[in-house]
Amino acid sequence: MTFRPNMTSFVQGFSLKRPLANRSVDGVVADYWSVDAEQGAGGHYLSPDPRIVIILSGNESKIHFKSENGEQYAASKITYIPAGMPLWSVAEEGVELRHLDLHIRRDVLLRVLGQTARQINFNRPIFADDPEVLLIANMLADECMEPKQSDGFVASLMEAMMHALFRPSEACKTIGGLSPSQMRKLVAKVEASPHLTLSNKELADTVGLSEGWFITAFRHTAGTTPHKWQTGLKIARAMQAMTQDPKKALAEIAADFGFADQAHMSRTFKAIVGLPPANWRRTAIMQNLH
Repeated sequence: MTFRPNMTSFVQGFSLKRPLANRSVDGVVADYWSVDAEQGAGGHYLSPDPRIVIILSGNESKIHFKSENGEQYAASKITYIPAGMPLWSVAEEGVELRHLDLHIRRDVLLRVLGQTARQINFNRPIFADDPEVLLIANMLADECMEPKQSDGFVASLMEAMMHALFRPSEACKTIGGLSPSQMRKLVAKVEASPHLTLSNKELADTVGLSEGWFITAFRHTAGTTPHKWQTGLKIARAMQAMTQDPKKALAEIAADFGFADQAHMSRTFKAIVGLPPANWRRTAIMQNLH
């Protein structure tokens, strides 16, 4: 049976820049929106299904959310909204927004996450700025606008996004840690030299913190060490490079992203993705041909 989101909403002050585009697989629907929001634009939203809202472009700091109990949240790049949670939004000033909304049937979310789901409180919102989730969201947005890949490939992207966002440490954390702007500075610093692995001190200097304080704040924010985070970001970029240029040698890609050699990248890739890079690339290319 085809899954259809049953969200009720009331919005005002928004105008579409292009028609709604979407892709759907069993139990998940991705909606891509491109809108102009005038100052004071807002809306009320309520859905029986959980959803993830990812702002792809636009100044999210100008958008604020308010829950039924009066709690106010500053919007982040990525927001998880629990099932049945009423939410109000308001734009403090005019802004152009491109965003991707992922509507997920709850049983599908639980199935995808498996044992990890037991460690997560799905009844509280999550606000994040995870570069891996943003990378996947942009790939899904491209598929909404110009479908090229198979449903199986799109489903794998959706599942990868769920795993990236619903890490137990991410889904259960409270306050503190690094700000979204600090995380953006770190991403820019790492991506400026993708062939290097930066030290904790170099990263701490980037956001103006002592090394010890930075390590604690980073783990609180990302749920992992700075080294493992850099590795995950490199693997995500390597995946992008493999699909953008199918003929590019894996050894060359490994060198581009700072791995000692192809074997080193292969071991790391398999540990994170679950498949060797050659197998993953072959599958992605075959799915793209169908």
